[in-house]
Amino acid sequence: MRVLFTTFAWPSHYFPMVPLAWALRAAGHDVRMTSQPDLLPAMRDSGLLATAVGRDLDVANPPHRESPAPVAAPSVQRTDRVFDNLVTGFAGAHRVHSPDAVRRIEDEARSMFRTVWADRSSAGSPGLAVYCDVAEAMVDDLLALARTYRPDLIVYNPLTFAGPIVAKLVGVPAVRNVFAPDATYFMVGDTPGLGALLRRCGLDEVDLIGTSTVDSCPPSLQFPEYVVPTHRIFVRHIPYHGLAEIPQWLSDPPDRPRICLTWGTSNDRILGEKAFLPGELLDGAAKLADERDAELVLAITASQRPLLPDLPTAVRVVESVPLNALLATCDAIIHQGGTGTLLTALRYGLPQLVLPQLLNQPANACRLVASGAGRTLAATGLAAADLVATGHELLDEPAYRTAAQRLQQEILDQPSPADVVGHLVALI
Repeated sequence: MRVLFTTFAWPSHYFPMVPLAWALRAAGHDVRMTSQPDLLPAMRDSGLLATAVGRDLDVANPPHRESPAPVAAPSVQRTDRVFDNLVTGFAGAHRVHSPDAVRRIEDEARSMFRTVWADRSSAGSPGLAVYCDVAEAMVDDLLALARTYRPDLIVYNPLTFAGPIVAKLVGVPAVRNVFAPDATYFMVGDTPGLGALLRRCGLDEVDLIGTSTVDSCPPSLQFPEYVVPTHRIFVRHIPYHGLAEIPQWLSDPPDRPRICLTWGTSNDRILGEKAFLPGELLDGAAKLADERDAELVLAITASQRPLLPDLPTAVRVVESVPLNALLATCDAIIHQGGTGTLLTALRYGLPQLVLPQLLNQPANACRLVASGAGRTLAATGLAAADLVATGHELLDEPAYRTAAQRLQQEILDQPSPADVVGHLVALI
């Protein structure tokens, strides 16, 4: 079987594909990874055969998009209402929610976080239209490759619309690769610009949900099936963070509790430098660690080092350490709500404090809090004292760790990537 993987050029969307691609490769199948040229180094580093397609387009700073008009910061009451909706909106399995209800929650979260977008010096939030621009940039080369490579199926990132378009044009199954609470299920119905792209490709319509969905989000963290009805092939989350070195000190047992603070790799790239580690967040995390006699480890990338303010001497800063290696030594984590961070922390049974900024992150926080494995606060307008109080509650209340460990076991109980290869073969 020949399998073509494709995603837009964003490493955090490519990394979840790698374990499945390697499982297919190890089972003797022919695998080809594709993305825009900017991702080629990351694809090469994963050890898989790769082809660059199309042209680069920075989704963080797309051309010809107008910035949103500045808006006032949300009030505390509005912030509380948004997060109450996020936390309770899907908390019970007995609650039936329509896609419209989900969209209303997302719209309110979008309004809340517009202040971050409005403060950017570059283009504002582009919404889904930018992913049509990405598809436009990729589709011709991807189609040409598919016609010569002749894949039996195409595995695609949910926001890489060129994947299902090309799959339909060459007549093979399209398989989404989902690794988070499936907010994208609700984001593809009325995508601006998609109709014109389809007409150029000679298509009347395309199913962006695909034939099936490979899903590495644990089922109890995923939206219920009646909310996101589609055929899913659940698979175990296997952390992969690219080529990296594990420092020797991580092999030594820590001599006191350890709390990880990280802000991911996307927030400052999309929202600008001002969105990186708000001062109140950093002060609160340091004070929490001090009051718990814990070590605070700040995990960043090398490119984020210049963004750091003056730090308390007790904070250990580590650059580009594999998150799975670090979190195996930690007792809790404070982070921005990125899916790779959230799932890797659950893989090690850690309670989590999530402070979302990007628009998919409230959905992740919503599902985490509904599971009982964490808490969430608004990053906008955060007071250090609120973070300290919430952090103490997270660490003092055993129910959070118990829920996280329950999700840890659920992740471990999911089929390995090797175990789902046969399900993909059955689709062709």
